[in-house]
Amino acid sequence: MVSIDKLYKLVLLLILATNISVVKSSSNLANGPQLLLPDVEVRAVEELRKLAKGNDKFWYQQCDNKTIICGNCNKTFCHVTELYLSGNNLYGRIPQEVGNLSHLTTLDLSGNNLRGEIPISIINLQFITYIDLSDNSLSGQLPPFQMESLQFLNLGTNKLNGSLPKSFLNLTSLEELGLYENFFSGDLLPFQMNNLQILSLSFNLLNGSIPEELGMLECMYPPISQGPGPLTQQEQYLDENELSGAIPQQLGNLTQLQELWAQGNSLTGKIPTFIANWTQLDTLDLLGNNFEGPWPKEISSLESLVYLALSNVVTRGSAYDFPDLSRMTSLQDLTLRKCSLRGPIPGYIWVLKELQNLDLSFNELSGQLPNFISTSLTSIFLRENKLNGLLPGWLTKRKNVKPHRYVDVSENLFKLTTSEFNASSDDHYTCLSTLDVK
Repeated sequence: MVSIDKLYKLVLLLILATNISVVKSSSNLANGPQLLLPDVEVRAVEELRKLAKGNDKFWYQQCDNKTIICGNCNKTFCHVTELYLSGNNLYGRIPQEVGNLSHLTTLDLSGNNLRGEIPISIINLQFITYIDLSDNSLSGQLPPFQMESLQFLNLGTNKLNGSLPKSFLNLTSLEELGLYENFFSGDLLPFQMNNLQILSLSFNLLNGSIPEELGMLECMYPPISQGPGPLTQQEQYLDENELSGAIPQQLGNLTQLQELWAQGNSLTGKIPTFIANWTQLDTLDLLGNNFEGPWPKEISSLESLVYLALSNVVTRGSAYDFPDLSRMTSLQDLTLRKCSLRGPIPGYIWVLKELQNLDLSFNELSGQLPNFISTSLTSIFLRENKLNGLLPGWLTKRKNVKPHRYVDVSENLFKLTTSEFNASSDDHYTCLSTLDVK
């Protein structure tokens, strides 16, 4: 039989010969098994450890099945497969050694204080499916992401800049791309990834027109299965950029689109009638653009809308009648500010039971407000119209309303009687935060 001493020496020589390090797993009990990691992976984990400032809670054991997960084991060794280090007070630059974690599938370093450029070595992670580096202070231009396995990439809320790399077009498995709140500039890419479901480019400096290829994203319109794995939303966030031109006709293909945010651009052209194709739409934000009216009657069929916002509608002549929104009974937030609207506010607006915020400011609306309403309104903005008559009591004396109510009916033709001023001493007035009737 082989002696214990000789067996020990044999094991030691094997470890040295294969350049492997021994790392304890959190699954170990007092005499439990051990995981063996290649030295290059141990060094990568150690470099990440150096970024921790006064927070060593996840370093007691390098494979703890919580923050650092190891797997892909054979009879000889294992590999780091997942890193969950979100919100762990990491300071400094992402080490180049991260690229040596060649079996990594998940990398989550979000919500830390990381700075500097994203290391080029990250493109070596050819098995990676999930990368979240959001909510840091990363800067510089992006490396040429080209990992075909990547499904989720979130780089939002950083200080990244430059143009969007064309290598993004090679990420054929990508389902969600978040680049919001950075300093990216240049033209939008003609994204054609068939699996892309959520595209978030808000708050950048992107310019040019919206590519028609965005209307060919197949996973934006077929039904997508529910579950914790695949994403279920179909959303495009393009707001607060410098985009111009008309919304391309091809976007009408996105029949399962649920949210479109395009606020704060310089989009022009007529309000597209093909928006009516988005029958699952619950959010449509077109504020701060320069669309031309009138409101297409076809869009009035969007019964799923919860949030509708439009402003700065250009008119080529007289103002437009108030659009028919009577079928949008789920509306919670309605903004039609400076939309060149005329005539009375339709009666059904005041009986939309889910409506909380109403902004019809800077139009040419006329007529009187109703004596009674049946809504959940907490904010009412009717400034600078041609509304007249007596201010109804419900503006100031409604019971059981949420706090912080704001009412702005200034620059109209209302008559405010002395009794309305005296109402300020009424107990029901306590729910009103601001009333502007100048």
